[in-house]
Parts: sequence; structure tokens; C-alpha cells
Amino acid sequence: MAKLVRTINDFRQISLPNFEINPFHYHNGKDFYIDGSGQNAFVIGGQPTVVDGVRGKALKMNGGHLYWSQGGLPASDKYMISLWVKPDASDVSTSNSWRILATSRKTGLPDVGLHLAIYNSYGSGRPTGLINWRMYGTVGNLNYYTHENAIGNTLFNLEADKWYHIVLIYNKNDDYKARLYVNGKLIAYNSTDVNPTNGWSNPFTVGDMLSASNGTVYPFQGVIDEVIYAYGDNVWTPSQVQEYYDLVTNGQFLDYEEDGTLRLGKKVDGTYTTTPISWESGVIDLGEKGFVDYGLLQAIGTKPSGTNLIVYTRTSGDGNNWTSWTQVPPNGLIQSPNMRYIQVRVVLQSVDGSNTPIVDAIQLLQEEKPTLPNTLVKADDPLYLYRDLETGLKSLGVVKNAYDITIEEEVKGEDTLSFKLPVKDAKRQEIGDEAVEMLAVIGERYYIVKEVIDKRDNDGKLYSEFICESRWTELREWYAKDIDVSNATAKTAIETIFANIFREAGDAEFDWKIGIVEVTKRRTLQSEWNDVLSLLREVEETWGGELLFDTKNKVVHLLGKIGKESGVRFYYNKNLKNIERRIDTYDLVTRIYPEGKGGLDIKTVNNGVPYLENTTWVDRLKLRKRIIPYRWKDERYTIPENLKEDAQAMLDEMSKPRISYTTTIHDLSTLTGHEHESFQLGDTVTIIDEDLFNEIIVNRVVRRKQDVRKPENTTVELSQPLKTLADVRSRAIDEQIQNLVESDPLSTTDVQQMTVFNHLLNSRADDGFSSWEHDYSGTKFELANAGFSGSWSFKVTPEFGKYATLTQTVEGVSHRSTYTISASVATEGKIVRGSSNDAFVGIKILVYYEGEDEPEVHYLAIPDITSEGEESEYLDFEK
Repeated sequence: MAKLVRTINDFRQISLPNFEINPFHYHNGKDFYIDGSGQNAFVIGGQPTVVDGVRGKALKMNGGHLYWSQGGLPASDKYMISLWVKPDASDVSTSNSWRILATSRKTGLPDVGLHLAIYNSYGSGRPTGLINWRMYGTVGNLNYYTHENAIGNTLFNLEADKWYHIVLIYNKNDDYKARLYVNGKLIAYNSTDVNPTNGWSNPFTVGDMLSASNGTVYPFQGVIDEVIYAYGDNVWTPSQVQEYYDLVTNGQFLDYEEDGTLRLGKKVDGTYTTTPISWESGVIDLGEKGFVDYGLLQAIGTKPSGTNLIVYTRTSGDGNNWTSWTQVPPNGLIQSPNMRYIQVRVVLQSVDGSNTPIVDAIQLLQEEKPTLPNTLVKADDPLYLYRDLETGLKSLGVVKNAYDITIEEEVKGEDTLSFKLPVKDAKRQEIGDEAVEMLAVIGERYYIVKEVIDKRDNDGKLYSEFICESRWTELREWYAKDIDVSNATAKTAIETIFANIFREAGDAEFDWKIGIVEVTKRRTLQSEWNDVLSLLREVEETWGGELLFDTKNKVVHLLGKIGKESGVRFYYNKNLKNIERRIDTYDLVTRIYPEGKGGLDIKTVNNGVPYLENTTWVDRLKLRKRIIPYRWKDERYTIPENLKEDAQAMLDEMSKPRISYTTTIHDLSTLTGHEHESFQLGDTVTIIDEDLFNEIIVNRVVRRKQDVRKPENTTVELSQPLKTLADVRSRAIDEQIQNLVESDPLSTTDVQQMTVFNHLLNSRADDGFSSWEHDYSGTKFELANAGFSGSWSFKVTPEFGKYATLTQTVEGVSHRSTYTISASVATEGKIVRGSSNDAFVGIKILVYYEGEDEPEVHYLAIPDITSEGEESEYLDFEK
């Protein structure tokens, strides 16, 4: 487990959402400070106490002070003091003429820099709580009060127990060099330039102006929060002063000061903002393996009623180029690609403002990956029976006298258990006449008794035969409705099925879970009403892979292929009793004529030939008929390259005969001491029978009939299941292969010559910048998690005079006389290309031919408001 964020220092962010703050000196009003001098010579004098502030917590000064002994500022044309103050009654009383808020003055030192104070004794008829603002420079000083030069000649004064945001700015380049703002508004200003641009080395003090011995002089008693001392480009503009004030007063910030946790900020009325606020971590280096050892992200905290908390991640291989932000689902499984660098974004929201979600820590956890079930049944494993009651399973104990215990199973098919029991057996009498729906358990495999047949054998003895189906067949009894997943992963499809289970009143909870899903491709599934098992089989067929059911724990896994490379070798005369090879040429096809939308064929991409041909196997088998044609039509295809590619994949499958091996073996693996020779359904095994075939046969176990108590009678089928006549008649050839067909808006006429599109590798950015050379100056391409025909695309934000290029060399198109290049482009806002004759917004294409130094230059223009009504140029150019 790795805790990414767990302390106040991890959560702390000075900036506000979309508002950068870069102070030279800073104090958060509680326990955090920044000393831009690098001397860390900051001290808190006196006994301030922590109270509620405008942003988290603040300090009630009580006559104390904040002191940066190395508080000078470097040379600059701009300086700023910003702070929040809440005077108490004594701070705005005639009993105390002066209260210092923030200053670069100190007794015994030259007067330089900026100074803010409260003045209460200006004269008869003047209010208390006037702001005294001063600037000291190389050509004099300013010393004003907020009854002079006030906007509209009105007075401004501070009152007790009210919050004020005060900002004093010097900007040499403004008409008014000195400006004083209160609560976002310009209160006073002056055009005199005292020129403090050389900077100063005086200390910076908040809450007092200290004596030469650091004693108090004019101590402030009230509350101070969020002190910012800045210079240069970090000084705010007038609009930023207003924006900062609005953000804080409206609670547009995250509070990390309450107790070291992260929570929403409060508005001035004490309620929480209802605007979602996001927090982002810094860049986290997980090392070369990325999060491969982890995979789960968890936000630790509380989410009271009426609040929401959403976590996102993005990843990068180099720390510069990032994937799009991707939401982490409730199970915590990270959806971003596994890369070295990761960032975390947490979005907090209060629905009605009465409460806030709270984040204590963010943890990267090792994924608790489900384990695959142990399907091995040994010869001495006992057979148990249970009654499945509403209150749970009731054991009937071991069925000791069961015989002819047989398990028959098939990849993507049945899994049944059968056994026999004498009618006079005591256990048979205990079972009674209602054995159906009992659970039979052997090893870690659970079966449901579906049928009991009483029979008489050849010797006249009565026995009962129990027929059981694997527990996963109960999924037929559950139904799901309104399933509609598009371009989604198999895991999303299964999650959607499980989330849409139809339950009648009184039905038990659906208790099957999702385990390991290895298939990552994206497909589409739609169904209005179907049973869960049929839907899972449809996922298996649509997405590919093979289902594996953990019947003990009720878990569904979808693996790329069940089984393993077992290393088990069967030798004739040791554990191989007989073997049979069967070659099936039903439905063999050696030539395919593919056809797409509008009569689209493959002539343009297949040297003028409308078909594909593969006679490898008919030649090898010396079949009399070599050419066996098949016409395949699918109007979803509009691009000839895609049509040809998938037709070739179909033909490669359809031109092969089915070859199966059936053998009876002595399954030693079920005997104690021979576990190293174990094999399971789906495993790859090796058969050595040189006398019969003079070759080593390597194939999968695709069907097995296991005689549990007599392993020598076990029968396995290798490679592909044997086809029955019904299989042949029902099989639809065009369902042998899964096709991923993306939507394409172009007509058949448009795509007849579109071969360059299909020669460009990764043209939809699905694999980032792989296959592309990326060069840029000032601006560059980024990846966007949105696409026209897929999920990704390339995005560029233009800069004047800058460029960005993507380059790829296209091979194998020299036989063409005409090329077509097109791009689907999405724009933001209006495109304005400028007034010069050569101004251009769009894609510039350079085509280099072998043996020629200079390229052909073509432009794919994007319509803009200066060429309204013009169409983008599709490029058709002669070789």
C-alpha cells in the first residue's frame, strides 16, 4: 500500500481554482508560511490564537505579530501587499491612535517599501478606523488616509468585527502608481511615483511595527488571514483583485487547515459552496513499473448525505505528455493506462451547501485481484450433498457409497456431474424423493441436482442416478433488462448486466460477482430482456475470450483463454490407452468474394481481383475440389482496406479443416503424489505416440469426461470439439470472426480510392503518438479523450508563428496513380486566419516521392469566417 496524500502538507495549495497565487512571502493565517528570501527567518511574536478565518483558519493577533527578518523585496516595477483583517473594538477606538496591519518599516531603519495601518485620531468629525497607506521610495513618499483622494470623495473606514480584504499595489507602469483596494473595489489612488523600484532589505512585519529591539510599538489586536507579499509579474491586476475577493467570499476554495483534511471552503454566510471544487496532486513518480503492483486508488474520508466526491487519474510516460483525466469507479480500479507518472484529481461538491465531503488521505493500493478457482477434482475427494434453504445450506454429509461419479465438461459449453447411489442405501433414504435443487459438492466445484432417475441394472439391482448441472447454470434464472453499452470494455458490459438485474418483490439478492476480466477490446452490446447466462455468453462471443466460473464463491471470470501451458506429456503405453484423429472438411471455403456497402468490393486494394483465395489445406489434403467459393456481404463496410483485411481473416479460418484428437487416458493427476501431472480443461498438453503418427501432437484439452473414482477411464478431446451434423447445419459461417467496424460518414464513392487512410498507422491516436514523429516549436500536439470514429484524437492549440507536425512514412502504395487524404477536424470558436495573402488555418501536407528532393505541397483548409461558404479541400492529386 502506498499513501499518496495523507498530511496537511500534501493537501496544501495556496492557489484558488483557476487562479494562480505566487507570493514571495506568505502566511496562511494558521501555521504555514513562505519566506522568499530562503533564510526561513520567520517568527511569530506574542501569543496569537487560532480562530476561524475567511479561508480555513486565521490568527487572532492579541497584540502579537508575524515577522520576516529577511523580508525585503528584490528590484521590480511592481509590488503588492494583500491580507484579510478583522479588527476588534480596540483596533478602531480613539484610545489607540495607531494599529499597524503590515509594514516594511521598523524603528531605527530607513523608511522604505509599503505600509498599511489603521488610524483612529485624525481629527474632530472624522471617524475611527481610517486606513493609512504609505509608500517609500528613492524620490520621496506617499502618506494618505481614506478620507483623501477617495473615489467619489467619500470616506471609508473599518468597523469592528467585520472582515476586510485590503490590497496595496505599486505599479510603475500604471497612470496611478499607487492603488488601495478594499473588498475588491478601488478605494484610493495616486499618480505620484515615489520610485521604490530598487527594492529594499527591511524586514516585513504583520500586526505591528517593531522597535529596534523587536519590541511592540502599535500592536494589532484583531484577526489576520491570508497574508500575501509579492512583486513583479505576481502582482495582481485590478480585475484579479476583484476575482480573488469574489472567489474567497463565495467559498471557491478548498480548506486544508481545519484538521489536516481536505474539505470545501465556506462562503461568508457560513454555508459551503455548491460549486464543485477540484484538488490536484503533484506529479507522482511510481518508477519504471508504474502502478502495475497496485492498481487501486482509494480516497479515505467521509461523504455525508447531500455531498459528492469523485476521483480522477491521468498518467504519463515522461511526465510531460498526459492522458485525459479518467474517473475512478467506486471499486477503485484505476482506468488510466499503466505508466510511470500519475496525477490524482479529487472533485468535492456539496449539493445544498449544508455539509461538505472530507478527504483524510488518498491511497494507492495493491489491487485485490481475485484468484482463479481450483477446478481439480481428485480421485479421493469426498462427495457432499446440501439442502439449499432460505436460511442457508444444510449439510447431509458425505455420500460415501456413490459410484460412477463422472464429470463432463467442455470449453464454452457444459459442465455436468452425475453419480449413482443404491436405492437401499441409507443416504439415499435420507435424501428422500425431493432431491432436486440440492447442492452437490466435490473438491471446490458446486453443482445443482436437476434430475433423479430410479433405474435397475443388468443384475436386477435398483439404483438412483443423479444428474447435476454446474452451479453457474442458475444464472439462467436471473434476467437483466435494457442493456445498452457502446464501444465499451467487456468488464463494463458485465458490470452493466449485473447492475440491471430484474428482481421481483421478495426475490433474494443477486450475489454473483465479477472477477478477472482479461479481455480489453471495446465492443457494443444491446438487449431489451434476456437471462444473465445468455448475456454472459453473448459477451463471450462478442468480445472474445472464455468464461470461467468459480462456483464455490460465485465469481465470473472472462479470460483470454482458460487453462495454461501444463507441460503434461501423455506417452502411449503409460497413460495413453488409444487415440483417434478426425479431420472434418464440412463448410470448407477456399475463395471469398467480399462485398460492402453500395456494392463496394476490394478490387482497388487487391490488384483488380475481386476475391481472396487460400488453398493451403486443400492442397495438403489433396482434395479433389480445390476452389470452394463463398460470397460474403456486410454493408457496414465502407472502406475497401477494412473489407479486405477482415475478409482475409475470415478466409484464413474458413480454409482450415477441423482436426480433433480423442483419446482415453489414465489420468494420474487425480491420484495423490501425481499432482505435478495435473491438467485441467483448456490446458495445453503434449501427446507422444510415434508409432501411430510419427510426430508430437500439441493441443488443448477442449472436452473432458472424467471418471473421478477410476482415472484410467478418463476421456479427453483435444484441439476443437467434434462437430455433429446439427452443429454443421446450425453454424453460420459469417459468425466465425468478430469484426470491429467503426462508423464512417463518407459515401461509397468517396472511399473507393481511400487507401492512404488505411495505410496510416494509428491515425485515430488510440495508441498515443506511437507510429508518429512529433516535432514542434512553441506549441505541440496533445492527446484528447474524444474522437470522431474512436475514443482518441490529436489536439493542437495554435500559436502565432509557431508550428507542430506529425510525420509518418507510408509504404506500399507505389502502385497507385491517385491518392486521397482526408481528416475529420473539430474546431473551438471561430477560426480567423488573418488578412495576409498567405494566411492559412488547416493541415499542410508534404508528399515526398522516392528519387525527388522537393515535396509536393498541398493544403487541407479548415473553413473560417473569412471564407464563409467555402468547403474544405479534399486532396486528389496525380502521382
